[in-house]
Amino acid sequence: MKSNLRFALAAILIFTVVVVHGETNSSYQIFVSNEKSGTLTVISGADFKVTATIPVGKRPRGLHASPDGKLIYVALSGTPISAPPKLDANGNPVFDKKADDDDAQADKAADGIGMVDVAAKKFLRKIPAGSDPEQFSLSADGRQLYVSNEDVGTASVLDITNGRVAHIIRVSREPEGVATRPDGKVFYVTCETVGEIYAVDAATAKVIAQFTVGGRPRSAEFLPDGSRAFIPSESSGELHVIDSQTHQVLQTVALPKGARPMCVKVSADAQKIYVSTGRAG
Repeated sequence: MKSNLRFALAAILIFTVVVVHGETNSSYQIFVSNEKSGTLTVISGADFKVTATIPVGKRPRGLHASPDGKLIYVALSGTPISAPPKLDANGNPVFDKKADDDDAQADKAADGIGMVDVAAKKFLRKIPAGSDPEQFSLSADGRQLYVSNEDVGTASVLDITNGRVAHIIRVSREPEGVATRPDGKVFYVTCETVGEIYAVDAATAKVIAQFTVGGRPRSAEFLPDGSRAFIPSESSGELHVIDSQTHQVLQTVALPKGARPMCVKVSADAQKIYVSTGRAG
């Protein structure tokens, strides 16, 4: 496939960032989830100073702003933090039985999606979102969240209007990344253990396609026109280009040696793809 898209690399640590814009382009706030401290840090876009630290609950990870920018949604989990898996000679993850110990120690009452008031910088409440939510994306109308439930191998569709889980979708082991195609008709769920990607019909909550990229895929991102998706494989150090209409892998890009890509983002003008190098720094 020929393309004029360019790729860039960056590092990412144990946090997730979302930017909330104000009434002017120079008026915005940056929200950062701090997985170990159980807080969100709020940073002013004008001078990059911390303006607030908001306690939200255990292990905050994925977060997104509501379409109107008035709320921040953040995934919370009572499952203990564990180290990433070791890799074999081929770069494939090697899993042990520690996950069973983590399940026994998990505080399931802490699981859910937290809601934070942007203007007041205040935690409002937590709503159920299935077991061990990690990452999520919003529906096109902003009324539903599509959530990965890492420890039980499912994805949940959460109705924000009533705070209830509307659907539970069986996927594969260790689902993590979730992304909604810009037309709102399909969302992707990436599963780390074997590297499967599930394409789910947003209207019916049914799996319509499944394909494998391998190498511990951690996230997904679409072009604005919905024609392509980009999925990084952490353990193999690759970025996969997907035809997001037919759900087929078009191209696999080898990243620099030692890269452990986790997060991928498309630039606003759709001309660059930014890929984190993860623990490679």
